[in-house]
Parts: sequence; C-alpha cells; structure tokens
Amino acid sequence: MRQQLFKAALCAVLASSCLPALADPSASQPLRLVIGFPPGGAIDTIARAITPRMGQELGRSIVVENKPGAGGILAMQSVARAAPDGRTLIMGTSGNFAITPALMPDLSYDAAKDFTLVSQVASASMVLLVHPSVPAKTVGELITYARAHPGKLNFSSSGVGGLPHMAAEVFSAAAGIKMTHVAYKGSSPSITDLVGGQVDLTFEAASIGLPYVKAGQLRALAVTGGQRLAVLPDVPPVSDVLPGFNVDNAYGIAVPAGTDQAWVRKVQDAVVVAVQEPKTRALLESLGVEPVGSPSATFTKAMAGELTRWRALIKDNHISASGS
Repeated sequence: MRQQLFKAALCAVLASSCLPALADPSASQPLRLVIGFPPGGAIDTIARAITPRMGQELGRSIVVENKPGAGGILAMQSVARAAPDGRTLIMGTSGNFAITPALMPDLSYDAAKDFTLVSQVASASMVLLVHPSVPAKTVGELITYARAHPGKLNFSSSGVGGLPHMAAEVFSAAAGIKMTHVAYKGSSPSITDLVGGQVDLTFEAASIGLPYVKAGQLRALAVTGGQRLAVLPDVPPVSDVLPGFNVDNAYGIAVPAGTDQAWVRKVQDAVVVAVQEPKTRALLESLGVEPVGSPSATFTKAMAGELTRWRALIKDNHISASGS
C-alpha cells in the first residue's frame, strides 16, 4: 500500500513539473509585454500607462519590450513562437490582429490560431494630419487638390498593413485619388518626417498628432471615427465628406495560443482593473483614447469581424501590400 501511495505521489510530482511555470502566481520572474513599434507611439504610451497597475494585480513586474519592424510583424512572429507559459504577452492593434492578416495571407503565423486574445485595452479614432505646406484646410479641399495633382501627394505610415496605411488606402479609394505610400518602422519616425515636410500627410492616433497640431506644426483636417473627439472638438469626421468612412483602432493584449485559460482570465481581469484606474483612465482620455477592458471572448469576436471586414475592403478597393 505504501509503495502504491509513493508511486502515485511521484506521478503527481512529475505531472506538475510539466505544467506551465505560471501555474504558481507567486513566481518571481517578470512578464514581458512585447510591442511591435518603437517607443513614443500611441501603443507604447498606452502600454506603459497600464502595466504598473496590471503588475500590481498579477503580483508580477511587467517589462515593456519594444520590437519594431515590418509594421509589427516581427513582434507578432516572435510571440507566436514563444512558449505558452504565460510569461510573454503582446500588445497589438487592429492592424496586427486583423488588417495585416487580411492583406498578407501568407504570413509565417496565423493571427487567429497562434494567439489567444486576452482583452481589448482601448479604442481610438485616428486623425488626418497634413503638413502646413499642403494647400488644403478641409478634407474637401484636400481631395480637390489631389485630383488636380494625381500622384503628387505622399503619405507616411507606421508600417505596411497597419491601420494608418490602410486608412489612407481606403480614403484614397473612396475619394478617387492617387497618393504615394512611404512606410516607416513606427509612428514616431513617420510623424517626425511629416513635421519636417519630407511627407505631406498621414493618418495617425490623436495622442501622437495633438502636440504638433497645438504647436501649429501640423494641421488636423478630420477624424476617422463617426464623431468628433473631445480633444479636437473643431475637427469633423471624414464621413462628413465621404459618407460611410469609419476607421477606428483597437489596442489589445494577446498571448501565445495554448496558454493556460486560468492565467488568461487573470490577465484579462488585470487589464480591466488597470484601465478603470481613475488616473490611468484620465490619461488615456486626454490622449483621445477610450478605455475599454473587454472580456477575451468579446475581443476575439471583434477582431474576427474586423478580419472579415478588411478582407472585403481590400478586395473591393484592389489594395495590395505595395499600395492600391
């Protein structure tokens, strides 16, 4: 009998050693939150705003790791290959989870199958920003100028397949204009060259463009969502000129597929607490970002819908990774 009990106990110990290391929430190793863009962008700001409170909830420190390149593809690829032990998380956008997969079906990973979506952190409209040298103060004037000078205007983006890129492509198709795409490795270099006049316009998060608009270095022509932003009350939606145009960005956290569901729920709950923290919520709202904190299932359903929507938009507007 004692021998049988010993064998049973030994089997239990061996079995437990195969479980993910994060089955023990008191483990001391920090978590990695990977971001596919350089520091200074909207997603980086959001991540650094919520991770301290998330870390408190999880009893773990969280290290934000910027891994820029290819519009977030390198980071997504890296995390898709990471062990599903709960130690590695990624914060991505609609571009990472839906638009890039719709645009590039031959990626080395499957965004729907290789990740478990944990929670949507926030939602945000973008702003159509132009350099002051562009002779347009409204969307209508911009379209008129672009039609009269086909191919003269160029637009920057944070990377091929990201939402800034795709918003500009859909805008061009809806307006019947032709512009040249200049891709960067993130929002910071994109906006820097726009301010410097190397490019003419971009679609970017309000949090990125707002300081330059206030300083008079850039002009905000419109917002991409269905209504005006509190931080830019005088800037109308693009849909006032192009009915039906609506492009919002979702920021959310995911982990490698196969990560323990109990841990996924803990991280989800930590996100909800973090975005509802009064100081954090106020900070996000001041940047033109709406805090969300959604359940995993809700975020997963939303991104599946975005994938279907963008596949149709890409097909109908004949958009490719190199431009329309």
